[in-house]
Amino acid sequence: MCTPASPPPIPTGTVSSGGITFSWAHIDGELRCRVQAPTTGWVAIGFNEVAGLAGTHLVMGAFVNGEAVVSDRTIVAPGDHRQIEDVGGVSELSQTSGTERDGTTEISFTLPVTTAHAGSHDLRQGTTVHLLLAYSVADEFDHHSRVRRHLTVRL
Repeated sequence: MCTPASPPPIPTGTVSSGGITFSWAHIDGELRCRVQAPTTGWVAIGFNEVAGLAGTHLVMGAFVNGEAVVSDRTIVAPGDHRQIEDVGGVSELSQTSGTERDGTTEISFTLPVTTAHAGSHDLRQGTTVHLLLAYSVADEFDHHSRVRRHLTVRL
């Protein structure tokens, strides 16, 4: 269940690839994120300290039946992503929201920049992370992506 949240403040960073845009801001020990893509299906962003899919902290979101659904996940192996609680982690997502308008899906959420929980990564300002950006034409999180990009970004 998502709670309404105001959009993140003016981003301190923005990257785009494959039609997907990720904007972020560091505020009070949190990373406030916005991801949007040209789809009416799900959108996703993943954070990892190393290149590759395994171990990626994945946040997926879709707009289903008039409501935003945002899921905190981890990639166990390529093709196998699970809710973070199912692998012993604890979701620390907050301020989740989403919209679907004019063929574009957008999700917003907040994560702490550091945590000791399994499946999380160092997201402090100035840290270099490997990003996974993706979207699908379907709302179901087990549906394959239409577009997936990998970028190295300094937060």
